[in-house]
Amino acid sequence: MADNTHMKEIFAELKKNIDAINLVSGDLQGQIERLEGASHAQIERMEAIQVSNESQFSQLNSVMAQILQRLQSISGSSHGSVNSYKEPHKNSFQVRFVKLDFPRFDGKNVMDWIFKAEQFFDYYSTLDADRLIIASVHLDHDVFPWYQMMQKTDPLLSWPALTRALELDFGPSAYDCPRATLFKLAQTTSVNDFYMQLTALVNRVDGLSPDAILDCFIRGLQEEIRRDVKAMEPKTLSKAFALAKLYEEKYSTTKQKTFTTPARNYNQNTSSTNKTSQNNQTSDNTTKYSLPPLLPTPQSKPLYQKNQNIRKISPAEIQLRREKNLC
Repeated sequence: MADNTHMKEIFAELKKNIDAINLVSGDLQGQIERLEGASHAQIERMEAIQVSNESQFSQLNSVMAQILQRLQSISGSSHGSVNSYKEPHKNSFQVRFVKLDFPRFDGKNVMDWIFKAEQFFDYYSTLDADRLIIASVHLDHDVFPWYQMMQKTDPLLSWPALTRALELDFGPSAYDCPRATLFKLAQTTSVNDFYMQLTALVNRVDGLSPDAILDCFIRGLQEEIRRDVKAMEPKTLSKAFALAKLYEEKYSTTKQKTFTTPARNYNQNTSSTNKTSQNNQTSDNTTKYSLPPLLPTPQSKPLYQKNQNIRKISPAEIQLRREKNLC
C-alpha cells in the first residue's frame, strides 16, 4: 500500500514536470516564431532599401552621363580648356589632364591636318554634331572663304562631308597614283630626304605590308648604298634606314678623301717641277759663267791712284803750323 502511494507521488511529480516542460517549450516556440517573423520583415525591408538604392544609383549614373557629355562638348569647343571626361566602362570615368590645341588649316597638307583633327576628336570624345563647328572655326587664309562659299552653294552638314570636300579641293589630284609613284621612287638627294618622300607616299596608300614598304625603300636607294644595305639583310624599315644613313656617311667621307688627294699630289708635283727647273736654271747659269771668255780681258790701270802716305791733320796742328810759319 505504501509502495503504491509512493509511486503515485512520483508519477504526479513527473506529470507536473512534463507540464512545465511543455509550457516552457511552447513559450520558446512562440518566441522563435516571433523572431522569425521579425527577421523576415527586416529582410524584406533590407531588400526594399537595396532596390531603392539601385534605382537611385541608376538615376545618378544617368545624370552623371549627361553632365559628362556636356563637359565633353564644352571642352571640344574651347580647344580642350576644360578637362574632358571619358567613360570607357560603365559607372566609371577618366579625367584628361593633358591640354591639346586643335590644329589650324591653311590649305597645305590637308591629309596631315585631317589626321590630327581625328586624333583630337578621339582624345576628347567629341560629338559628331560638334566636330564640324570646331573644324570650321580653325580654317585660315583662302580656306575659310572657300568654306563660306560651300555653305552657301552646297552646305556641308557633317565632319565626314567636310573632309571629303577638303580632299577633293586641297588634296592630291584624283588622277594621281601614289602606289605607282611609290614603286618608282628613287633616291636623288640624301637618304633622309628619300625616306621622308617614301613615308609621305606610304601614308597615301592602303594595304601595303611592312615587307613591301621595306622592299620599296631598299630598291630606291643609290646603287652603292643599296648593295651594302641588302648585304646586311635588315628585317625592318627602321633598321634599313639606319644602315642607309651609315653607308651614306661612309661613301661621302670616301669621296671627300678622293677629291683631296689629287690636289696634294698636284702641289707636290708642281713643287718638284719648280725645284727641277730652278736646279736646271742654276746649272745653266753655272755652266754659262764657268766658260772662258772669247777674248782676253785687258789689264787697265786707274787714271788716278791715291797716295797712301798722305795723312790728314787736325785743326790744332794747322794752327800750330801757321804760328810757326810752316804753311
